[in-house]
Amino acid sequence: MSKNEGDTLRKLVKSSDYQVNEFAEMLGMSRQNLNYLFNRKYIEQETKEKAAAIVGKTVSEAFHETTGSDATNDKEKETLRELVEAQKQIISYWREFQIAQLIRNEAYLSVILRRLAELQFQLDDRKKKRDLDTVLDEAEQAVQEKIKELKGQLQLVVS
Repeated sequence: MSKNEGDTLRKLVKSSDYQVNEFAEMLGMSRQNLNYLFNRKYIEQETKEKAAAIVGKTVSEAFHETTGSDATNDKEKETLRELVEAQKQIISYWREFQIAQLIRNEAYLSVILRRLAELQFQLDDRKKKRDLDTVLDEAEQAVQEKIKELKGQLQLVVS
C-alpha cells in the first residue's frame, strides 16, 4: 500500500490520458477538490474505485494496495504512532504545567514569607536590633531552599 494515497492518485492522473480538469470532472468533483485529494494520506474507497475505473485498472492495481489485513495493519500502526505522539505532547504539557505551578508557588511563598518576616520584625524586640533587609534575606533564603527541594522532587534541573 502506498504511504500516501494522494501521491498515488496524482501519479495516476499524470499517467492517464486526461487533463486534471477532465479527470476531476469524471470523478464528479472540482479541480480544487481533486488537488485537495492529492495532499491526503488516505482517500475514500469510493473515490479510489472511480479513479481506477477511469484508467481501466482495479483499485489494487491503481493504488498498489496489499491485502486488506496488511492495509488495516498499516492504518493501525499509523494510528498507534499518532497516539504515542499525542501522549508525548500531553506529558510535555504536564511538565510545563508543573513548572508553572512551581513558579507560581515560589512567588506566593516569597510574598507570604516577606510579610511574615516584616510582622516578626515588628513584634520581636531582638529582631528590631537587626536590619530588616537581613531578616528578609533569611526568609528569601528559606524560600529558595524549599524551591530547590521541590525541584528535586520533580526531577527538574536546579538553576
